Amino acid sequence: MTVRLRLFLMAFCLILGMAESTAHAASDGYLPPPTRSALRSPEAAAERHYQAGLRHKGKALNHEAKAERANNEKTRDKYITKANKEYAKSIENYRDALRKFTRHYKAAYEMGYALQMTGDLEKAIGAYNFALDIHPRFWEAIEQRGEAFLDLGYLYQVKYAYLQLFRVDQELAARLMTAMEDWMASQPDDSETITEFRSWLNHRKALARMTTNLSLDNTPDNAHRCAVSCAG
Repeated sequence: MTVRLRLFLMAFCLILGMAESTAHAASDGYLPPPTRSALRSPEAAAERHYQAGLRHKGKALNHEAKAERANNEKTRDKYITKANKEYAKSIENYRDALRKFTRHYKAAYEMGYALQMTGDLEKAIGAYNFALDIHPRFWEAIEQRGEAFLDLGYLYQVKYAYLQLFRVDQELAARLMTAMEDWMASQPDDSETITEFRSWLNHRKALARMTTNLSLDNTPDNAHRCAVSCAG
């Protein structure tokens, strides 16, 4: 056996032994700690900033819950102010995450959410767009962006978002439907635009109920009626 062949076999056995050791450790629920280079990678640094942002988001949500339970305006405003401060901190964390790793679509989405909660709707939509450029099938971002469009009165974009969700995620579609209903209830006038949107909304609600009934009673007659209605 040549020296070269012996060295190759030794290296192969070493690699095989490392693989078996790792597999055994994983089966025992233990994995070796990440290397220093992995901890210093842009992705790892971005994830640390992202997780820090989520902690601030959690605090903000807690303050918002307290604001909802407040029995006077002063107390409510106090907790809303605290929530907004936590959202502002989270935005900085998400921005730092994206500086480290620009394809962290979850950080972009959470930045959009924090901006939306603090009333900066145009920038929120920009952040959602950024997330969706990276991950076009991020349905939750489509739903939240739909709510931001709604608050700005961009009704065509809201309709499109709902139709996207209706085909792929009934739960998120229902969430956006609820937001649309609440928005309609707050509108003071019956302009042509509002009247048309109300008509569209009622039509989509009827189709949503029909789809729900179809899932409970999937008969050929129901299937035919749903197909005809959806086609119309």
